[in-house]
Amino acid sequence: MLQMMNGNIWSVSDSKSIGETIMLVLHFQLQPVTPVSGASSDLYRSSAIPNFNGLRVLLADSDDTNRAVTHRLLEKLGCQVLSVASGVQCMSSFAAESSFQLVILDLAMQTMDGFEVALAIRKFSSNSWLPLIVALAARIDDNIWDRCQRSGINGLIQKPVTLAALGDELYRVLQNN
Repeated sequence: MLQMMNGNIWSVSDSKSIGETIMLVLHFQLQPVTPVSGASSDLYRSSAIPNFNGLRVLLADSDDTNRAVTHRLLEKLGCQVLSVASGVQCMSSFAAESSFQLVILDLAMQTMDGFEVALAIRKFSSNSWLPLIVALAARIDDNIWDRCQRSGINGLIQKPVTLAALGDELYRVLQNN
């Protein structure tokens, strides 16, 4: 690791051979962080991973593992996340607390899938304020994307979700809407 970071390490014994001092020098390259143009001052993007400082997200995914991973990735991106396990729970949470700026939906949930939840959110929300909606899908093709657009979904991410894919799609959706 030392070589990968272009670092140096020195070991120096004191004159009485009682102790030893080890000095480690690692070189880090800082990346500038600047506000995203045209966005709220709370949205920042470095050259690698964006930071969605405090973005309120409602995440609905029926798979426990996928939900936990996506929740953690959203937190790494600076989001405040509430996770639920079904479309019905998503609608209940959305109705109880309408301060969510973004809703992320698994398209393949049982009982009420992501398409149905998106349509219900669009009907439930006032015309003056609509949350952004991003869908998660195991496979993506033109048919899926067409259904997403007809359902009022703003973005689409293919599973398995990665930090880079999630950050890039959220950044794109927030910039375009």
